[in-house]
Amino acid sequence: MERDRTEDARRLTAEAEPLPLTATLPVVEGRLYVGFARVATMPNGRIGMSHLMRSKFDKMGEEELKELVVESLDNLMSGLNFKGFRDDELGTLVSVERDGPGAFGVILLNDFHEKAAAQVGADRLVVGLVSPDHVYFAAAGSGQAEQIREAVLGSPDTSSELVPCLLHLDAEGIEIIAERSR
Repeated sequence: MERDRTEDARRLTAEAEPLPLTATLPVVEGRLYVGFARVATMPNGRIGMSHLMRSKFDKMGEEELKELVVESLDNLMSGLNFKGFRDDELGTLVSVERDGPGAFGVILLNDFHEKAAAQVGADRLVVGLVSPDHVYFAAAGSGQAEQIREAVLGSPDTSSELVPCLLHLDAEGIEIIAERSR
C-alpha cells in the first residue's frame, strides 16, 4: 500500500527549524520561514543570492530594521501579476506570477488574504506554493482547491529550499495542510 505523502511530509517537517546563521522570521512557526537576501540575476542568467546573516540582523536598530522591511515588501510587490480563471463547476483559480523570480513572497503581504479572498469570493482559501515562481489560490473546498493540492503534491520542483506546500489561509492566519515529500 502506498504511504500517505502528507503524513510523510508532516513527519519530515515536524521539527523543521530555520537555518541557524541566516536571518529568518516565521510564516508558520516551526514549519515555514522567510529569510532576507539580496537577489539578482547574474550575467549567466542564474539567480544569485546574498543572505542577511542573523548576527547582522540582531544588531540592526529599529530604523534600519524598518527600512529593511519596507524595502523587502516593496520588492515583493514589484512585478506581481494576478490572473483569474473561472470554471462554473470548479470555481475560480488565480495564478500569481512575477516579472522575475519569487512569486511565493506574495503570501507575506499584509493585505494578501483580503485581496485574495475578494478575487475568489471566499474567506477561507487554499494557496499552493508549487514552486518559488508558481503560486495558485482558490476557495477552500472548491474543485480548484483539489487541483491545486494535486499540483503541489506532484510538483517536480527542486530549485530552492522551498518544499512545495499547500496552505490554508483565512483571517485567523496561515497553516500548512499538505506538503510534497522530499
